[in-house]
Amino acid sequence: MGDYCSHVKLSDLSKDRSLLSLYNCTANIIDDIQQVKNIDLAKIQSIVSGATFNVSRAGGVELEFRPYATLLIATTYMLQFKNFNKSLVRRFKVIPFPASFDNNSNVDMRTEICQPKYLDIIATMAIQAYNRVLADKHFHTTESIEQDTLNYFFEGNSAIAFIMEHPINLLIDKGSYYAKYYTWCIERDLVDVDYQKFCSTVLDFGYMPNRWTFDKVRGHYYTVADLSKSKVEFHYQQYCNSLAEGETAMSISSYIQSLNNI
Repeated sequence: MGDYCSHVKLSDLSKDRSLLSLYNCTANIIDDIQQVKNIDLAKIQSIVSGATFNVSRAGGVELEFRPYATLLIATTYMLQFKNFNKSLVRRFKVIPFPASFDNNSNVDMRTEICQPKYLDIIATMAIQAYNRVLADKHFHTTESIEQDTLNYFFEGNSAIAFIMEHPINLLIDKGSYYAKYYTWCIERDLVDVDYQKFCSTVLDFGYMPNRWTFDKVRGHYYTVADLSKSKVEFHYQQYCNSLAEGETAMSISSYIQSLNNI
């Protein structure tokens, strides 16, 4: 990849001067074997989300750019992040690499991999993958990668994996959401976290707590950001209007429950 690849360590990504190395790069490949302390997750989130940065170059010249490099971290064990948020989780994937190589081999791996026949295979697969992106408007990852990513996050907190697998659609009753999580853990033989930790994890994902009354019944809900009670009632009215003539509408409480079929 030549000049289009940078190698800025995780611990340095929070430093504006180091961000200059990401300018015009399509990948930042790093080898963090040791546990990295004080990782600025807010800065990493901004980088992978395509935020605009203003960085001073030599001579005091300001450079404004948006990094688009994919961050690839090679490590022999799982790095432990102290916190997370929904935006970062959606962009973080764990790719297992179980292959091993014989150190006594005299084979030049770079020479072998770069033979035309192998490059043709790689290029063909890349084009096929890119065509799927153009057709489906989103990237695809294999089931094994998705599962390894989930395993990574719920090793320390099973609630994270549950929320990733079952995001909230508009709103859901707090007690119902925790009950479904508790059952989900039992079915998978996972250790569940207590109600308080589960609640704090849900809020870490950016969902909001609200107390609203529907059909004269006051309920405690988790909702997506910026959702108002009037918007919920508007969505419910749209549902009622969409019913065929003679079809009985479910109550608004039942409608809310139907939004999250977990």
